[in-house]
Formats: sequence, structure tokens, C-alpha cells
Amino acid sequence: MSANDTPRLAGLAIRLGVNLQRGQALVIRAPLAASDLVLELTSAAYRLGAGPVTCLFEDPRALRARLLLADEQVLGEAPEWLPAAVATAHEQGTARLDVLGPLPDLVDDVPLTRALQGHKALEVASRAETRVLERRLVNASTLLFATESWARRVFTGNSVEAAVTTLSDALRAAAYADGPDAAGRLGQHLAELDMRATALQMRDLRSLRLYGDETDLTVNLAAGHRWVGATDVAHNGIRYAPSLIAEDVRVAVDCRSARGRLALAQPISVAGDVIAGAALEFRGGDIVSMTAASGRAALEGVLSVDRGAGRIVAVGLAPDGTPATRYAAEFHNPTVDRTSGCHVRFGWPDVAVMPATVGDDVGRSAIGIDAFLGAVDVDGCSARGETVPLMRNGTFMV
Repeated sequence: MSANDTPRLAGLAIRLGVNLQRGQALVIRAPLAASDLVLELTSAAYRLGAGPVTCLFEDPRALRARLLLADEQVLGEAPEWLPAAVATAHEQGTARLDVLGPLPDLVDDVPLTRALQGHKALEVASRAETRVLERRLVNASTLLFATESWARRVFTGNSVEAAVTTLSDALRAAAYADGPDAAGRLGQHLAELDMRATALQMRDLRSLRLYGDETDLTVNLAAGHRWVGATDVAHNGIRYAPSLIAEDVRVAVDCRSARGRLALAQPISVAGDVIAGAALEFRGGDIVSMTAASGRAALEGVLSVDRGAGRIVAVGLAPDGTPATRYAAEFHNPTVDRTSGCHVRFGWPDVAVMPATVGDDVGRSAIGIDAFLGAVDVDGCSARGETVPLMRNGTFMV
């Protein structure tokens, strides 16, 4: 990403992503490597008349050291004071922006059991902050940052510099920020996704069937479900975009309902292990059998972290041929990979799709993992028992 592109992307994140209001405080969480981008975000916020902007930087290398070197007891613990303070700030109206810099090789040499134990401890410690965001009290968004580690994973044949440049170009294209009038193009795209979600909500669907190739899976929609497009309205009345990169519409499903077969179209990376060629059979929401061409032990490990980890909790529908696919078939990152084809989510639903009332049909887990199905066909079943075609050959029918 060139120096000229960074201020433009920062402006989009502040104005269309967070939709920061004049006088509103903002918390930015980001990795140290993204400090230049955070400076642009902070500057864009103050130009709009923001209240105090607080930047919380994290060093992923410190997390790696913890996972590798901490005593067993320490690994299972994590301080709660910082997440609790951030949660209080959000309860008082402070907006949020997360800059995510994926590092797919960060824990390659960390034993899976330690990686999962450390992750679970951090998840428990952060629950106060997580719950505030899940309740959608304030406008909050995320922005992806191209790291060297991630770029090398996606563009293996390029030099590091070329890989980072190409990945940055792909992220900018995925956010419709690669041409003139970026704000207008992105705003129109987000509005179109919202209209599609509204149309699906009006269909009053009760279940979905996803099928094609080796997949034939049926799930019931969660009680009080809501189809989510590109934007949402927080309880403070501000409309925001949870991510600038969006092509899918998503919905929460009854975690007890999955039945049939699911075949993964893309590999999943878990703590350095690559899970590929995986297929799972479901009955009554639970996995009754699984196979994988590689990484089966890792798949079994991550989906058995707790009772909810192996249950499907949400479905996302996206078309083929989206802007990011001009650069790569897969990005090893759920935010970008969700823009090309359909996916299901295991474990914990993302914040956006959580129903207003959380009952026994809404999944609970310490983890959340997206699995990608590719261009499957999708049918919905309405309350009157009618079959409604939703997707055919990678194209929306609604």
C-alpha cells in the first residue's frame, strides 16, 4: 500500500467503518507493526472532531513468548483489568476500531495444547469487553493490516516486499478503495448488501440447505435470528460497518440442528497445523464422524475444546468473482475468505449475527472458526414449507 493510499483507507475506516461522531471518544487496538496506520487513523479521527483517541498497541511476539515459555499455571491465567477498563469505556460511549494484523506463522512451533490453553485463558479474561461488544452498545469496526508473515503465506512465490504490496492492493480492492470516489463506491456496496439482508429477513425462512459436490447440509435458523448485511445500528443509534471488507450476508443458526455432510473447500490453519480435505458428518447438531486428508488430529483438537466448539452456529452466503479473488483464491484469513463463496462458523457466533435474545439454540464456545464451502447452491425453507432458491452457481437469486 502506497503512502498515498494509507490516509484514504484510514479515512474510510473512521467515516464509514466506525462512523465516528464529533466529540465521541475512540479506542484503537492494533499490533505494533501497524503504528504508521494507527497514526493516520488517529489523525483522521481528530480531523472529524473526535474526542480523546486511545491507542492500545500489542506485540504478538510477547504472546508467542507466553505460549512457549510461561509456566503451566500462568498459561491458564490472564489479567482481567485491562479488558474490564476498556469495557467500562465502551459502556460510557467510547467507539472502537480493531486493526488486525494476522501472523499465520506466529505459533507454528507452539504445541497445539498450549496454544489452545493460552487462547482460552485470554478469552475468559476478556469476557467483560467481549460482552459489551456483543451487546452492540457502541459503533465498532475492524480494519485489516498486511503483515509480512501473512503476505508470505498468501503469495508464496513473491519476494517479501512484492508480497506485502500485492496483499495490500488486494485488501484495498476488497474494501472498494482502489479507485476514484472510494467513499461513494464503498458506501453503495455496503447499502446493497444491507438491502439483500433485508430481503432475506422478509422471506421468513426457517431453515437452509447447502449442497453441491460433497456437501449436503441442512440447518435450522436460530429463534429470533436476523440476517446481517454490511452495516448495523448500535444501541447508541449510530450506524456502522463492522468491517470495510464485506461481501456476505450472515445469519445465526440453531446449534443443535445441523444434519448431513459438510466438505471444506479450503484449508484451515490451526496453531501451525494445516487442515485440508476435511469432511464432517452431523446429526442433531453434533459431529458423528470426520475425515481429513491432512491435519485430522488438529481438527479433532480444536473442535473438542469444549462442547460448543464442534457445533455450527452461523452460515454466511457470498457470491463468486468478488474483488479480492482477482488477487488470490484464498487468503488464509476469514474476513477476506468470507468474500468468496459460502461458509459456516463453528463454536461462537460473531458479534454481528447474535440474536437479541440468546437461548439454548445459540452456540457457546471459547473459540470461533470459519470453514469455507465454496460455490455451493443454497435453498431456504419458509415458514409455509416453500423452497426458496437463494444461490445458484455462485450467484445470488435474491
